[in-house]
Amino acid sequence: MSLSEKLSADLKSAMLKKDEKRVGVLRLLISSIKNKIIERQMKGLNDPLGEDEVLSIINTEAKKRRESRDIFEKNGRTDLSEKESQELNILLEYLPKQMDKSEVEAFLKDLIHKEKISEFSLLMKKASPLLKGKADSREVSEIAKLILESKK
Repeated sequence: MSLSEKLSADLKSAMLKKDEKRVGVLRLLISSIKNKIIERQMKGLNDPLGEDEVLSIINTEAKKRRESRDIFEKNGRTDLSEKESQELNILLEYLPKQMDKSEVEAFLKDLIHKEKISEFSLLMKKASPLLKGKADSREVSEIAKLILESKK
Protein backbone atom coordinates (compact mmCIF):
# COMPACT_ATOMS: atom_id res chain seq x y z
CA MET A 1 0.00 0.00 0.00
CA SER A 2 1.46 3.34 -1.06
CA LEU A 3 1.54 6.30 1.27
CA SER A 4 -1.19 8.08 -0.71
CA GLU A 5 -3.43 5.01 -0.41
CA LYS A 6 -2.70 4.81 3.31
CA LEU A 7 -3.70 8.47 3.73
CA SER A 8 -7.00 7.84 1.93
CA ALA A 9 -7.70 4.73 4.00
CA ASP A 10 -6.88 6.59 7.21
CA LEU A 11 -9.18 9.43 6.16
CA LYS A 12 -12.06 6.99 5.73
CA SER A 13 -11.28 5.42 9.10
CA ALA A 14 -11.14 8.83 10.81
CA MET A 15 -14.46 9.79 9.23
CA LEU A 16 -16.07 6.62 10.59
CA LYS A 17 -14.62 7.32 14.05
CA LYS A 18 -15.76 10.97 13.79
CA ASP A 19 -12.25 12.18 14.60
CA GLU A 20 -12.69 15.72 13.26
CA LYS A 21 -9.11 16.86 13.92
CA ARG A 22 -7.59 13.92 11.99
CA VAL A 23 -10.16 14.26 9.20
CA GLY A 24 -9.26 17.93 8.76
CA VAL A 25 -5.51 17.31 8.67
CA LEU A 26 -5.79 14.36 6.29
CA ARG A 27 -8.13 16.24 3.95
CA LEU A 28 -5.69 19.13 3.81
CA LEU A 29 -2.80 16.76 3.17
CA ILE A 30 -4.62 14.86 0.42
CA SER A 31 -5.61 18.19 -1.11
CA SER A 32 -1.95 19.29 -1.14
CA ILE A 33 -0.98 16.04 -2.84
CA LYS A 34 -3.69 16.48 -5.49
CA ASN A 35 -2.59 20.08 -6.06
CA LYS A 36 0.96 18.83 -6.67
CA ILE A 37 -0.36 16.27 -9.17
CA ILE A 38 -2.30 18.99 -11.00
CA GLU A 39 0.79 21.22 -11.00
CA ARG A 40 2.81 18.41 -12.56
CA GLN A 41 0.11 17.77 -15.18
CA MET A 42 0.22 21.44 -16.15
CA LYS A 43 3.94 20.96 -16.85
CA GLY A 44 3.18 17.92 -19.02
CA LEU A 45 4.24 15.28 -16.49
CA ASN A 46 1.57 12.59 -16.20
CA ASP A 47 3.44 10.03 -14.11
CA PRO A 48 2.16 9.51 -10.55
CA LEU A 49 3.90 11.06 -7.54
CA GLY A 50 6.63 8.95 -5.99
CA GLU A 51 6.83 8.16 -2.29
CA ASP A 52 9.65 10.69 -1.87
CA GLU A 53 7.48 13.45 -3.35
CA VAL A 54 4.57 12.58 -1.05
CA LEU A 55 6.96 12.58 1.91
CA SER A 56 8.24 15.97 0.78
CA ILE A 57 4.68 17.34 0.81
CA ILE A 58 4.09 15.92 4.29
CA ASN A 59 7.39 17.46 5.44
CA THR A 60 6.32 20.83 4.05
CA GLU A 61 3.01 20.67 5.90
CA ALA A 62 4.77 19.61 9.10
CA LYS A 63 7.21 22.49 8.76
CA LYS A 64 4.30 24.94 8.41
CA ARG A 65 2.79 23.56 11.64
CA ARG A 66 6.11 23.83 13.50
CA GLU A 67 6.62 27.43 12.42
CA SER A 68 3.03 28.38 13.29
CA ARG A 69 3.32 26.68 16.67
CA ASP A 70 6.53 28.56 17.45
CA ILE A 71 4.98 31.91 16.47
CA PHE A 72 1.88 31.25 18.55
CA GLU A 73 4.01 30.27 21.55
CA LYS A 74 6.07 33.46 21.25
CA ASN A 75 2.89 35.54 21.20
CA GLY A 76 1.30 33.75 24.16
CA ARG A 77 -1.45 32.02 22.17
CA THR A 78 -1.28 28.63 23.86
CA ASP A 79 -4.69 27.61 22.50
CA LEU A 80 -3.57 27.99 18.88
CA SER A 81 -0.14 26.58 19.68
CA GLU A 82 -1.78 23.44 21.10
CA LYS A 83 -3.95 23.08 17.97
CA GLU A 84 -0.87 23.29 15.72
CA SER A 85 0.96 20.76 17.92
CA GLN A 86 -1.90 18.29 17.62
CA GLU A 87 -1.95 18.66 13.83
CA LEU A 88 1.83 18.30 13.73
CA ASN A 89 1.63 15.05 15.71
CA ILE A 90 -0.84 13.65 13.18
CA LEU A 91 1.48 14.56 10.30
CA LEU A 92 4.52 13.08 12.03
CA GLU A 93 2.80 9.68 12.07
CA TYR A 94 3.29 9.52 8.29
CA LEU A 95 6.94 10.57 8.25
CA PRO A 96 9.88 8.25 8.86
CA LYS A 97 11.43 8.43 12.32
CA GLN A 98 13.51 11.58 12.60
CA MET A 99 17.12 11.45 13.73
CA ASP A 100 17.79 13.09 17.09
CA LYS A 101 20.46 15.74 17.61
CA SER A 102 23.15 13.31 18.75
CA GLU A 103 22.61 11.10 15.68
CA VAL A 104 22.78 14.12 13.36
CA GLU A 105 25.92 15.36 15.09
CA ALA A 106 27.60 11.95 14.79
CA PHE A 107 26.60 11.71 11.12
CA LEU A 108 27.97 15.17 10.33
CA LYS A 109 31.24 14.57 12.21
CA ASP A 110 31.69 11.31 10.31
CA LEU A 111 30.97 13.05 7.00
CA ILE A 112 33.43 15.85 7.82
CA HIS A 113 36.10 13.30 8.69
CA LYS A 114 35.53 11.10 5.61
CA GLU A 115 35.21 13.93 3.09
CA LYS A 116 37.67 16.30 4.83
CA ILE A 117 35.17 19.17 4.65
CA SER A 118 35.98 22.51 6.26
CA GLU A 119 33.38 24.80 4.70
CA PHE A 120 29.75 25.07 5.78
CA SER A 121 28.36 25.27 2.24
CA LEU A 122 30.19 22.12 1.13
CA LEU A 123 29.05 20.25 4.24
CA MET A 124 25.41 21.20 3.69
CA LYS A 125 25.68 20.35 -0.01
CA LYS A 126 26.87 16.82 0.86
CA ALA A 127 24.67 16.28 3.94
CA SER A 128 21.33 17.64 2.72
CA PRO A 129 20.52 14.91 0.19
CA LEU A 130 21.69 12.22 2.59
CA LEU A 131 19.58 13.51 5.50
CA LYS A 132 16.53 14.58 3.50
CA GLY A 133 13.42 13.34 5.30
CA LYS A 134 15.49 11.94 8.16
CA ALA A 135 16.26 15.19 10.00
CA ASP A 136 15.01 18.75 10.11
CA SER A 137 17.18 20.84 7.78
CA ARG A 138 17.21 23.80 10.17
CA GLU A 139 18.52 21.56 12.94
CA VAL A 140 21.15 20.06 10.62
CA SER A 141 22.29 23.55 9.67
CA GLU A 142 22.61 24.67 13.30
CA ILE A 143 24.56 21.55 14.29
CA ALA A 144 26.83 21.87 11.24
CA LYS A 145 27.67 25.48 12.15
CA LEU A 146 28.50 24.48 15.73
CA ILE A 147 30.73 21.61 14.63
CA LEU A 148 32.64 23.70 12.08
CA GLU A 149 33.06 26.60 14.54
CA SER A 150 34.48 24.26 17.15
CA LYS A 151 37.06 22.96 14.63
CA LYS A 152 38.47 26.44 14.00
